[in-house]
Amino acid sequence: MVNLLPKLQEIGRKLTKLERVILHLRKENQQLNKRVQELEKEVRGLQEEQKTTEEKYEAIKLVKSLPQHADLATVHEKIDLYLKEIDICLKNFGD
Repeated sequence: MVNLLPKLQEIGRKLTKLERVILHLRKENQQLNKRVQELEKEVRGLQEEQKTTEEKYEAIKLVKSLPQHADLATVHEKIDLYLKEIDICLKNFGD
């Protein structure tokens, strides 16, 4: 019985230490999960920004591709043609 008491006390100390480590790891896990959510939100924002920038780039590219001397009716016809082509591509992409 005398030999058993010191072993039980040592196990108790180790158990207490282990409980503190577990508590610390749980808190750290919560912080890391929160950080992951923040980073995912940031990535979504950056993806939206990239999409907007790409759309602006395509619009600028389209305008630059039009002849400088084209009249307004010709420009509208070209834009309508491009929009129809885009619609066809989007329909095919969805299938």
